[in-house]
Amino acid sequence: MKARIVYASMTGNDEDMADILEEDLQDYGFDVETSDVGFTDANDYLDSDLCIFITYTYGEGVMTDELADFYGELKDLDLTGKHFAVMGSGDKTYGEHFCENVFDYEKAFKDCGATEITKPVTIENAPDDDAVAAIDQAAKEMADNKKDVTAVDQAQIRRLGQKLIKRHRNLWVYMVFGFVAALINTLVFMVLHSWWHNVMVISNTIAFIVSNLASFWFNQKAVFINNVDHEHSTWHKLIVFFTYRVISLIPDTLIMLVGLSWLHLNALLVKIIDQILVGVFNYLTTRSVFQKQEHTMIERAKMRIQEQKNKRDSKN
Repeated sequence: MKARIVYASMTGNDEDMADILEEDLQDYGFDVETSDVGFTDANDYLDSDLCIFITYTYGEGVMTDELADFYGELKDLDLTGKHFAVMGSGDKTYGEHFCENVFDYEKAFKDCGATEITKPVTIENAPDDDAVAAIDQAAKEMADNKKDVTAVDQAQIRRLGQKLIKRHRNLWVYMVFGFVAALINTLVFMVLHSWWHNVMVISNTIAFIVSNLASFWFNQKAVFINNVDHEHSTWHKLIVFFTYRVISLIPDTLIMLVGLSWLHLNALLVKIIDQILVGVFNYLTTRSVFQKQEHTMIERAKMRIQEQKNKRDSKN
């Protein structure tokens, strides 16, 4: 986790606090960058996971120019999803204004959407043993929260991955068996065309028939097993399936002709590219064959055309 410490110091007390905290966080495994507020842009926080600001409070809490300028920059940021911590030094002789700027910055970070990772650390003047202990404890809390944040992020990633796998299960399985079918297609084509020297169109057509018979069986038995269309027979599905695949044979053959006869590319390379492009079309049509659909692909196409026409009419 990357931490950015920005400090403002007049007498060196707050710089000392920053040095102590930097060393603590590095010991806990943080990637820490520390800089003086006068040489830092508030936007630098955007590259960090943990945003830390350490500041003095001058007199009765009226911000000096450097604090006010940085405060204005900070207020314009969106730090949603990031964590922050504030600390600083002050003088208790100013009563209720003791470390007031620390709390001003605490509110600013919250307004920017950041989440506070530990309570503010406020000390009087130079950091003594008690102050060092308070900083050490704050660093420990940051490290503990770092572990919790990391664990939550990992859990969210796992849940998202499981959700994507479950939601797109058919696509993943189709890709596996689609690869197998494409491999069958490629092997049959290479045997007929490159080894037995048959005409390209004949080789490609036979490869098409063999691979699609295998593909039909794969899709019916292993891919589309949820929300299955039971209203139509296997023969009906086979006819519709091959109708769509015959349509796909047109761009399939054109790609092969262009790649081999016109561009004179490697036959294997052209076939691989061909199978990827045609495979996208085949997935969409195959899904409509084996799964229940509220509307057929042709009906949906007509509906989209009608919707676009209605939009144009409404604009006119």
